[in-house]
Amino acid sequence: MVSSEPSPPADERSALVAENAALRAEIRVARQAAEITTQMVVEQFEKTEAMKHRLWEANDELTAIVESTTIGIALLKDRVFVKCNGKVNALFGYDADELVGKSARCLYPDEASYAAIGDGYRRLAQGERFRQIIQFVRRDGSLFWARVNGCALSGDLSRGSVWMFEDVTAEHEAEKALREAREIAERAERELRSSYAELEEANRRLQALDQLKSDFLSSVSHELRTPLTSIRGFTQLIGREFGRSFAPLAEADPGLRRKSSRIEENIGIVLKESERLTRLINDVLDLAKIESGKTEWHDATIRVADWLHDAARAAAGLFEHKPELRLRIDPADALPPFVGDADRMLQVLVNLLSNAVKFTDRGEVAIRAFVNDAGMIQIDVRDSGVGFPQEEAETIFDKFQQARQGDTLHDRPKGTGLGLAICKEIVERHGGRIWARSEPGRGSVFSLTLPPAADGRAAPDASAEPGASTGSAAGADREAEGAGPPAGKRVLVVDDDPGVRDYFSQLLQEQGYEVITAADGEAALAAARAQRPVLITMDLAMPVMDGRAAIARMREDPLLRDIPIMVISALPGWETAGGNLAMSKPLDEARFVDNIERLLRQPPPRESGKKLRFLVIYDEPPAPTLAPNDFSAACEVGFCTVADLQSRIRDGFHGMVVVPADLIGKVDIAFLGASPSLEVMIVPVPGNGEKAALPLPAAGR
Repeated sequence: MVSSEPSPPADERSALVAENAALRAEIRVARQAAEITTQMVVEQFEKTEAMKHRLWEANDELTAIVESTTIGIALLKDRVFVKCNGKVNALFGYDADELVGKSARCLYPDEASYAAIGDGYRRLAQGERFRQIIQFVRRDGSLFWARVNGCALSGDLSRGSVWMFEDVTAEHEAEKALREAREIAERAERELRSSYAELEEANRRLQALDQLKSDFLSSVSHELRTPLTSIRGFTQLIGREFGRSFAPLAEADPGLRRKSSRIEENIGIVLKESERLTRLINDVLDLAKIESGKTEWHDATIRVADWLHDAARAAAGLFEHKPELRLRIDPADALPPFVGDADRMLQVLVNLLSNAVKFTDRGEVAIRAFVNDAGMIQIDVRDSGVGFPQEEAETIFDKFQQARQGDTLHDRPKGTGLGLAICKEIVERHGGRIWARSEPGRGSVFSLTLPPAADGRAAPDASAEPGASTGSAAGADREAEGAGPPAGKRVLVVDDDPGVRDYFSQLLQEQGYEVITAADGEAALAAARAQRPVLITMDLAMPVMDGRAAIARMREDPLLRDIPIMVISALPGWETAGGNLAMSKPLDEARFVDNIERLLRQPPPRESGKKLRFLVIYDEPPAPTLAPNDFSAACEVGFCTVADLQSRIRDGFHGMVVVPADLIGKVDIAFLGASPSLEVMIVPVPGNGEKAALPLPAAGR
């Protein structure tokens, strides 16, 4: 059927077509935009999902890190737990998430400590960090210490705060213990300083007491020895005079003969007891000097065989009164020498022999010398006497101790109880040891050990005369016995004690000397200048002017300087007072007379046409060189090390010993000065490579 409506005009139709095309283009653009938007949404969603996944992974990693740390970490807001790791729960004793939502008050032991943490929050609000060691309480009520670090979350406290907790209980307790230990140490140090001050004061008091003891012993020694010298001397004079002049008159009358015999016995008892008192005084002083370290030791190399035979000769008189007792010496072959003080070591061996003889009536006293398994020289002194209990073998070496067993020692000779103590001190000073073995009724064995000399050299023969001061007769050759005093020889006796002066005078007059006396040093100087004696005996402790000062004045006087002086004193140090020879009171008469004759027989210090002898001391090789100084025609010069000095003197050197000033501390000046055959010259040490010049001493010096 054909429409009866009319057709639109052509231009209207064209407009519709164009509009339709435009609409289709817009729809196509909108569809493309929608597709792009959809693609973008899908891509963004995918990105968001990936980021969300990564965030979950990071959160899991962070949670794992926080949970695995050894430090408790918690997030709090307004002091209430928001989140915390497992270490916080474990540290405070709570179950997982049990602390979340709880106030931090539950962590503190009391309100005061909880309130005190408020200062920490104020510091967090100001942007600071909080660090402190605080005591907390666990859920079970136990206390512990933790190091706390806190900071505001992102610097804004309103968002919350992060706290870290680390258990430092052990560290805190250790620090506490350290502080207490430090306080104890400081207190102990204060107490120690106080004790040290007290000890120093006590030491000062002990030193004062020791000096007081020394002064007391010196005074007592002098006060006892001086009258004892007179007692012994006059008793000997009386005994000789009685035997020479009165005893022969009693021979015809039996009654008088018995009385004469009794008087001689009584005189003998007085002498014997005075000798015992002398030994007691000597032992007390000897031990006191050794213990105080004031003893002068003159060490030299000693041959064991010589030492044993010297001791046997010295103790021979002890055996004369016991004919049923004999002495046997059994030294091993090729024994090494040892280094020691010959006089002191002789004293030890004689003391041991004296003890053996004292408690042995018959049989044998044997000395055996050998090198033991330890390489030490060992000496055994064995006797067949009464013996003593072995449990006393240690105590007998103590001071004032003697072995006893019931009445075993009843009626035995009594001693001072100091001899073995002195032996022990001397042996130990020489690096050795002394001990004893015994059994009652079966004798005793006293043993001592000594280290052998390092170089193994044989000891030189000792020629020092016993009885005078150590070294006083070194190098002086004895002339033939019986060369009595020259006629008309005048001796000056100087002593403040009238009894001693009288005794010395009578003793010297018996020997044919003319004697003059003086009571003090000043009077001695005047008498010596006026009378010009050939020899002077000098006491030391005297009023007005003592002996040392008098000797010094005499040595400075050209008229008196060459007169030999024999020091005879009870004071310690008599051997270094400056005399040519020295002896101790009480006097041994025979040695006194012998020493006087020795001094008077010495040639003048410098004879015409005779060279002076010098011995220059040096420490280590090579030997020093000397500038000629125009003395070679008048002097004979030798060199000697410090170590070999004693040997050279014992080998007979006499003359001037030249000691460089830097060796004074290594040379025994006192020993050299006490020898009548030696003089000492101290010379300065040259500098800048100069040679030492040896000045020629004045004639007669």
